[in-house]
Amino acid sequence: MNENPGRAVSVTDAPTTPRWRAVWAGAIGNFTEFFDWTIYGYMAPVFAAQFFPTGNQAASLLLAFSTFALGYLMRPIGGLVLGRLADAGGRRNALSLAILLMGLGSLVIGLLPTYATLGLAAPILLGLMRLLQGFSAGGEGGVSATFLLEFAPPGRRALAGSWRDFSSGVSLFAALGVATAVTSLLPADALSSWGWRLPFLLGAVLALVGLVLRRSVTETPAFAAHRDSQDDAPRPVHDLLGRDRRSLVRVMIIGVLPMVAFLTWQIYLPTYISSVTDIPLAMAQQISLLGAVVYLPLIPVMAILADRFGRRPMMIAFAVASAIWAYPTYVLLSSSTSFVLLVTIVGNVIVAMMGGCISATMAEQFPTATRGSGVSLAYAVSASVIGGTFPIIVTYLAAQGSRSIIFLIVVVAALVSGIAFYLMPETRDTRV
Repeated sequence: MNENPGRAVSVTDAPTTPRWRAVWAGAIGNFTEFFDWTIYGYMAPVFAAQFFPTGNQAASLLLAFSTFALGYLMRPIGGLVLGRLADAGGRRNALSLAILLMGLGSLVIGLLPTYATLGLAAPILLGLMRLLQGFSAGGEGGVSATFLLEFAPPGRRALAGSWRDFSSGVSLFAALGVATAVTSLLPADALSSWGWRLPFLLGAVLALVGLVLRRSVTETPAFAAHRDSQDDAPRPVHDLLGRDRRSLVRVMIIGVLPMVAFLTWQIYLPTYISSVTDIPLAMAQQISLLGAVVYLPLIPVMAILADRFGRRPMMIAFAVASAIWAYPTYVLLSSSTSFVLLVTIVGNVIVAMMGGCISATMAEQFPTATRGSGVSLAYAVSASVIGGTFPIIVTYLAAQGSRSIIFLIVVVAALVSGIAFYLMPETRDTRV
């Protein structure tokens, strides 16, 4: 059956799982996935020397973020494999496998002996676990967006899809809160010896809970109807790289700026603030925590606006705002806590503009037959190329005092994705 974006199978039968329960299960699972994924970035300054004892704090941190980048390198593979599984065997099965692998990686990291005990094997094993988690995250982003979109009622797809970004934001909030609590409450010796392990072990427990929830829901009605209508064996990757390759390239470009903005104002900012100003890491994390408080309630608001006015206007406004606000973030940033708080809050407002509609924007570019593969692979490639290199580049440039170059990187990303936002079709009123 040859489908085009916006003309997928119409589903008339009510889903076995109520929509609210499906959204809840999808959001909780996504929360767990990205808690486990992001906690590494927040705890890296603490345990870097435990696995990379170079005698130089900046060098140890750079090596720790290099291991962080390993996970991003695996995301395209995970996106392709788990995305194909989602299109051939169902969204639920792919999401269950993704959360199982992510939790396993967190468990091993939380129990892993350090360089002092295992020697070179310690950083190697740490890198392998990040590869496993990167494989998992590569499928999670696209398949979870697909899952939520296909359970959404007409006219509410951006709002339904935004729960992926909302749950990711809650996971960011939770991971930052846990990291802040651990770094603030534990003595330095306890923190460096065993305290840094607690967030990873917590993540492993959360993954088990998320797995149970995901196994409790049925398949999406759109996928079930599509599967029942097919006579031939599914060929999602073949169709994606053939018939839908233009959509694949478009979504890859669309994903560039969202990843840069996410890393800039939500992941790397505490580490950057503590490295270029006199503000301690714990205080920088607390400021970022306040930014997350602003970010979360704005996501559904922005999603409602996207369902009302369309995806293109919201994403174009996001690109313009990102380009403008990059300058004070990277060039004008000072040791004034008030100014740092302003930079953080405005940055989170900008990211919320994207978070409210990015899932729907990406998923609506593909038909049901290739939606899981297409969104997962495109999102994973963008995450791999940008997410795997951006923290390393920023860390190096900040150490060299070249903060204006970082600003230009954000502007270029805004220009590249902004053109894609302008040229992409408006998909608000299409059917899935």
